Amino acid sequence: MPNFIDNILRVFNKIFRNQNTLEASQSETFLQSVLKAGVIREYTDGLERKLNLQYLDNQYGKQIGNGNNTYDFELKSKLTEQQVLDLAKKFFSSLGTDFEKKAEPVIDGKSTKFKFITEPYGKTIINGQPLGPALRNFDEIFCPMHGDLRDLYSVVHEVTHSMDLEKGETEARTIFGEIAPQCMERLLDEFLLNMRDTDMQKYGFDRDTVIQDVRHRIISTFLDRKDTTRMLNRGTYFDRIDRKEKPYSFKEKREFLRYTLAQMYATELMQMPENKRVDVLRELMKNIQENDMTLCSKSFGVDLFNKIKMQNVLNNVTESVKRNDHMIVEKNTMDRILRQVKLGKDFKVQVFNQIIHVSLQSKIPFVLVTPAHIQDGQTLIVNTNNNETTNQNELFLQAMGEAKDLNNYLKGSAPILIPILPSLGQIPPYYQQLSADCFKNGERPDLDIVQCINLAKEIMKKEHGVNLNDKIFLNGYSAPGVAAQRFALLHPELIDTLCVGGASGSIPIPSSQLDYPLGTKNFRQLFGQDFNEEAYRKITFNYYVGELETLTESHDRNGKVYPMHDMSYMERSVPSLQGEQYRQMYGQDMFARADTIVKILQKDGYKISHQVLPNIAHNDREANDIMKRFPSIKGAHGILSCNDGIIRKSYNNMIQSRNIQEKNNDKVL
Repeated sequence: MPNFIDNILRVFNKIFRNQNTLEASQSETFLQSVLKAGVIREYTDGLERKLNLQYLDNQYGKQIGNGNNTYDFELKSKLTEQQVLDLAKKFFSSLGTDFEKKAEPVIDGKSTKFKFITEPYGKTIINGQPLGPALRNFDEIFCPMHGDLRDLYSVVHEVTHSMDLEKGETEARTIFGEIAPQCMERLLDEFLLNMRDTDMQKYGFDRDTVIQDVRHRIISTFLDRKDTTRMLNRGTYFDRIDRKEKPYSFKEKREFLRYTLAQMYATELMQMPENKRVDVLRELMKNIQENDMTLCSKSFGVDLFNKIKMQNVLNNVTESVKRNDHMIVEKNTMDRILRQVKLGKDFKVQVFNQIIHVSLQSKIPFVLVTPAHIQDGQTLIVNTNNNETTNQNELFLQAMGEAKDLNNYLKGSAPILIPILPSLGQIPPYYQQLSADCFKNGERPDLDIVQCINLAKEIMKKEHGVNLNDKIFLNGYSAPGVAAQRFALLHPELIDTLCVGGASGSIPIPSSQLDYPLGTKNFRQLFGQDFNEEAYRKITFNYYVGELETLTESHDRNGKVYPMHDMSYMERSVPSLQGEQYRQMYGQDMFARADTIVKILQKDGYKISHQVLPNIAHNDREANDIMKRFPSIKGAHGILSCNDGIIRKSYNNMIQSRNIQEKNNDKVL
């Protein structure tokens, strides 16, 4: 009997759907068109393939979140109700006076159209459940307060809903009405992450905690939205008849689509340049008010009926979720590492499919990150730390940051070693650049680095069963780049390739006219051995520097101004008389001097290159400062915008060169 009834229902539904006696609403027609196009189903299937949804649900929906409502995810940054309202007004004000004028009367309770209601969360219960944030009856904005940062998200979200209703509840709003509120949440992320230290202190925020809260909010929002997408896809009449379930109504499916589109469009908004986001969001809200379904559907470059564009949308959504999840895991791992560092014993932790070894019992501590795929013949990448601080936590944080960046640049394909050189703050010796005074009284920090390299190779052999190449890839930017230059002078036999950025002002030249660290004149006197020029010639040297680097200035103790990143002027790194001699011999201008030295070395048979990057400064902060001081300079960036590609190319060229050499050796045999 049940099968008979089901078949009757199927026939009835088919006949009914073919009738044209009732004209479908604009929103219903749009909904059916989207479902028929299949892009939502492909989007859902793509989420299943590209993300471990079970892991995400378990990690965020149950362990930390509410369990019943992942969107209502508890955040750790605490706020009073007054602080929430104050911050909400500041946020809307940051978007422009039009948003400020719309939001402030509502939040202050002075709106003639909307009643703004706040109360402690759990006070209002409906059907046994506490009522969450909502826009009720199109005239009440209800925001229950938990006492943490999610209250700010709730207020921003619900107040934004009121902005879509200036011309009433259009049909476009019934489909696209969740997009603007979720976009506002993502803009709020940026607002919080960019808060000044003084504002962080004013609201009692800890920056690291706020950062983690923002990441949690992004992921919990995604989890809530992907569940509505799943329901939308399994909500066809026949699908639910097969499972003996009541079919979803048009109103329910429309609601599911609203939340699905919110996730897609908000992600796309954040892919756009910062200076365009508010304008395109303003345009979307205008199109919603004008009830223009077509323009709404193509906002932010999304096209719901273009499968190629929708594939890009899916990729952006999944990458955003992965990136934020990885950053949460990395931060939690880093906290765990810092707690274990205090114990003073060697240990290892696993992050995703990699293992981080931390050595604390060697002469100097180090961090070793294993590659995602471990195999014989891989080349160890070595990069020293940069921070000048006596704070152990800061040294390890910086070392882990270096390891993370290199790991991302090379996509987890190589073992990475970060020896953590000691630091005395601004007090000599300058270990971070292996200055000459580091070697007084028999000290040999270079040999401590060698010990770290040997121990790393032993760990890879003993614990992972692989033999690394004898020679390393030595990398460094800024101070670590200077240290890399000088370590290469001391131990050239250990190095295959040297990749150095932001240190073009102190390129060494094997010369009996200059002392270490710019030459080799006093090499035996300082190190008790002759300089190994034969091994030094076998290194591949890759130098790069931004063309704006000399525009950032500093001054010596006598008040003399010099280019900050030209190390030949920094007395802590290079004795003043030696630096002056170096400049007299090869040129006063850093770029001309580097070019002269490179040409001399090339003529002498060295494999060395030097790349000057257009419109690039030492870092982003200096790029912004340079553009303020020099209005004619536009679109400047720090080195982070391009050094990943340079390091990756340098490393891949080394691998390719080694493979060619091995093939040639096989032919000879």
